[in-house]
This record gives sequence, structure tokens and C-alpha cells, in this order.
Amino acid sequence: MAQLAVLIAGLLLTTESLASDVAEADGFLSKQSSMSAYDKFITPNTNRAKHALSYQKNAAEHDPFTIVDDKEQAAQKLLPNGNSTPMTLYAAGVGLFALAMMLTVRIRRGLQPASALASNGALGSDMSKMMVPGLWIEWKLRSNRVSDGLAWDPVNLRSSDPTFGWQPAVFAVGHAVIVQNKGGGHGEIGFHLAKTLAEDKDLTVTIVQDAAAKKEALPFSKYGELPSTVSVEWVDTSDAGAVEAACGDKATHVFDNNSKKPGDAAPIIAAAKKSDAFYSFVSSAGMYTAKGMLQEENPVKDPPTGQREVELTLEKEFPGRWTAFRPQYIYGPYTNKRDYLDWFLKRAARDIQMAVPADAQQPVSVTHCEDVASLISSVVGKESEAGGEIFNCGTDKMCSYDDVCNAAAKALGKEASVAALPPDTKTSFPFRPNAEGFAVRVKKVMEKTGWAGAKHNVLDDISKDGFYTKDFLALGLDKGDLDTSKDGLELCQNLK
Repeated sequence: MAQLAVLIAGLLLTTESLASDVAEADGFLSKQSSMSAYDKFITPNTNRAKHALSYQKNAAEHDPFTIVDDKEQAAQKLLPNGNSTPMTLYAAGVGLFALAMMLTVRIRRGLQPASALASNGALGSDMSKMMVPGLWIEWKLRSNRVSDGLAWDPVNLRSSDPTFGWQPAVFAVGHAVIVQNKGGGHGEIGFHLAKTLAEDKDLTVTIVQDAAAKKEALPFSKYGELPSTVSVEWVDTSDAGAVEAACGDKATHVFDNNSKKPGDAAPIIAAAKKSDAFYSFVSSAGMYTAKGMLQEENPVKDPPTGQREVELTLEKEFPGRWTAFRPQYIYGPYTNKRDYLDWFLKRAARDIQMAVPADAQQPVSVTHCEDVASLISSVVGKESEAGGEIFNCGTDKMCSYDDVCNAAAKALGKEASVAALPPDTKTSFPFRPNAEGFAVRVKKVMEKTGWAGAKHNVLDDISKDGFYTKDFLALGLDKGDLDTSKDGLELCQNLK
């Protein structure tokens, strides 16, 4: 800020000096004959500039430009009161400099701490309303939303959202904190979410990583591949003070992919409150007691699971400033839980029957980790729509158990052999064993946040040319003996 003030002050002196020199020259803008042949001039309405702050709530109703048709009138606009003081040249120089500074900050956002853009951070206190003399642009921080993807009007230089004042694009930048668990079913989310937030949402990111994770395991061993705007802090998540300190007080968004109970979330909540961050919690679809196609309104376990208790805590602590996502089955690059798809490929490779509950026609939602990340990140810019909501987190490209069996066998040049297990029999089968299936619907999040849907299809990814099948073969998982003692084959009827 100090450097910026010095630069602006220097420029003001320079432009004023230059303007004075030019004004003293013979007939600067005082002779109509010296004007160009333009028929119209667009000049700033300096009268309104004096009262720009009073237009904060009604900026959309006032046009800061005046169209002047007459050359002489234009000259009078440029030289107020008919004297030779080149006020507008002075303002134009500052205006060009301010525009250059805005563009430079936007392009070089990585060099500026994103924490300065938090809604109640230093920038908010120093620059929430800043008027440079002679300019008609009012700066206004967004107090609740960081990036709304608003249309930008290059003529009027203001956002199309009438609820906000002047907002240069620089304020779209924010800082996200991801608190990541040590691994398991959601272990890969932190990596892919950080990548998506940095590359697609233009946020700087800090991953607060549970130090209990194995650094040599996936996806933690791949953190070095993340964009340079992502940093990682390894923290003992059992130490509440260390977690709160690592989260800091500058985040605009917090993504909690660690908490299993309210106590785990307490230090993250404390940190999020300091910066008035929007809190997104990665919960679980495992709490549903319903079967088949699941919607967010379906009943959940009672007494509530620990993750449900976290949802209830957030509802109390962050009214309208939180959301929860309930993922289901996840696959993809750098996952540390592969059995959702490997189970089918391993049996197909060895010509072993696949013991599947009931008739294998149940729906299932198996979602690529990049699609999970894009769905969760869709809250950025849609905080008001997502606030206080719970969303299922999965794919919109459903398939059946039987579809997965056949795709896995076909990928390896085999014919699927599927056997029917009695419903609700607990075996090694990786999905819910009921006859109705267990799949989450994602219509709500698509409507609320505008998420476009999944880019990946699990049946394509486990095809012969699919990345997952190629990875499976490269790892040699089609070789060696396979323990099927828990498959329940002795209970099955052949569905072939």
C-alpha cells in the first residue's frame, strides 16, 4: 500500500507538471481550430465524481459519462470555468495509471498475498472505498461473495450485478484453505480440489495436511505437481491450536475434508470465523438410511453420525455461510482406495465369477475424483445460493452393477460371468449389497450452483482404452493369486 501511494503521488505530480506546461503552450484546447475532426467527445462527468460515494447503492442508475456533441462545449468540459487549467488531463493520467495498476495486480495475482482480499482483511479496511481525485470509479469489496462470475460491462466499467458498487476484476481473487485427512475414501479430494481451485477458480490455496498421512503414498507424494499458488502445511490435526494457526485468519473459503465429529471441526471453525470465510464441509452419503436413488431430503441415521453432527454444528455457527457435500464412491488418478473398480477387473482378468447382490441391475454412482473436485468447487461464486444447503456429491452419469461387470470383462477381452448373491449378504463386494442399490442424485447441486455435470464416465474409463484399465495393467494387478474366500460364491446363483 505504501508503495502504491508513493507511485500515485509521483504520477500526480508528474502529470500536473506536464499538464501545466502544455496548458501554457499557445492555444491548448482553447482554439477550436486545433481540435480534431471528431464529432463527439466522451468526457467524465466530474460533478458526479465529487459525489461518487453517495452513489454506492444506486450506481446502476447513474451514468458516469456525458456525451458531448459540440466541440466548444467539450473544450469547456475539459477546461472548467473557461480557464486553462487542464483538470481532465490530470484526471486522465491518473485514470490510465489506475487502470494499469488494476490489470497488473490481476495478471500478477500470485505475487500479491490473497489474504489481503479477505472480506475483512487489511485491504478491506484500507481500500473498501477509495476515490482518487478526478476519477469516477468507486472501489467496493464484496463482503460475502468472492467470485460471482458476473458479466463485465466494458462500456460502463461496472459489474452487471446491481447489488454491488464498482468492482474491478482484482477482487475475484481469494484464498482457500483445505484441511485434508490422512487418507482413505476421501484421501484424494484435497489434491484434486486444490488443483481445481487454483486453476479454474483463480484462488491461492493452502492445504493443511494431517501429518499422519504417509508422504510417500498417493496422492500426498504428488503434491509437488500442484500449481505454484498451492502451498502445503503438514500439521498434527490432533493439536487444535496448530490446526487453527495453520488455517490462519485470511481465508475467503474453507474446505473441511478432515472432520469426523464436531470436536475435529472446532479449530477450523474458529479460524474460519476470524476471516468470515465460507465454510464447505465434505461429509458422507453413508449416513442415509434410504435405498435406491438418494436425494438430500432422504432420512439419515438416528442417532446422527459424527459427520451429521458436524453439519448440525455448522448450521448453528455459520447461518447462511456454510454448505455440506455428501460424496459416495470415488475413483481416479492418485486415489488411495482402488477397490471400487479393481474388484471387478481382478476377477475378470482371472475368469472368476463376480458375486453381485440380487439381479445386478441396481443403480450406482461411481464418480471420478476430478468431477468430485469440480462439483465441490462450484460453490465459489455461488455462496448465496449454496449457503445453508446440503448437496449430494457424485456423477450424473449413472450405471448399474451389471454395467460395471460387463465393462470390466470386455476391457480385458473376456466375457463377464455374474453370479447372484442373496440381497443384504455381507461379502467382499465393494458396493451396497441391497436389492435397491445405493446411488446419489445430484440434480440439486446442478440447479443451485450451476455445476455442469461430470466430464468423466466410469464405463469409458474402464474400457480397453480407458486410463483406469491401462493403469490397472501397468501396475500388474491382473497377475498373481486372488483371495476370493469372502466373495460368498457358495451362496450364489448363476445369472449368466
